[in-house]
Amino acid sequence: MAAPLTGRGARAAALAGGVLAAAFLIALAFTGSAPKLASFEPFVPAGVMARLPEEITRIELRANQQTLVFTRAGDGWRRGDAPLSDSAAEHVAKALRFLHVSKPNATLEIDTFDAAPLAEMGLDVPRAEVTVFAGDQPALAIAFGGLNPSGTGQYARIAGQSGLLLLPLHVGREWQMLARAIPKHLAAGQNRSR
Repeated sequence: MAAPLTGRGARAAALAGGVLAAAFLIALAFTGSAPKLASFEPFVPAGVMARLPEEITRIELRANQQTLVFTRAGDGWRRGDAPLSDSAAEHVAKALRFLHVSKPNATLEIDTFDAAPLAEMGLDVPRAEVTVFAGDQPALAIAFGGLNPSGTGQYARIAGQSGLLLLPLHVGREWQMLARAIPKHLAAGQNRSR
C-alpha cells in the first residue's frame, strides 16, 4: 500500500488537480458544453417498433387463451371502462418501451414457413400475440414463441415480414406478465366487491 502524500507531494497533487479543474471549467465556458468523449456514443433505439411508446393508443394482447384490449385514456391505460392498476400499467409501459428500444439478438431468414420450424420455435401456437395501434393504424403485430435452446432469447415473428427474430427475453416476458396480471387484478377486485 502506498504511503499517503505529505508536505510538498500533497501540495503538488492539489495544485495539479486544481489546474485540471480550471482547464475543464475554461473549456466549458468557451464551448458551452462538456468535452465529447471519444468512446461515448448516444443511445439510438433499435427495437422492432419504430413508433414511440407515447404514440400507441390501443393494444390487443392474445395470451393464456384470452384476448385483452387496452386503450390509452389521457395519460393512463384502461381495459374497457376500468383503469389499469399501477402494476398492470407499469407492465404496459415497460412492454411498449422494450418493443421500441430492444435490438433483436439475431434475425433468422427462413425461406418457407412450414409447420415444422414454426413448431420447433414455439410459433405454431405463440405464447403471446400483440398488435399495437397508433390511432386507427396498426403500428406492429408480433407473435412471441418459445425460447432458443440456450434459453437466452425468445423467437418472434412480425406480421408481414419474412424472417424470424430472436429477441431478448425481457421483450416478450413483459407481455406475458401483463396477461397473467390482468385476471389476478380482476379477481381481486371482484372479491373485494363481495
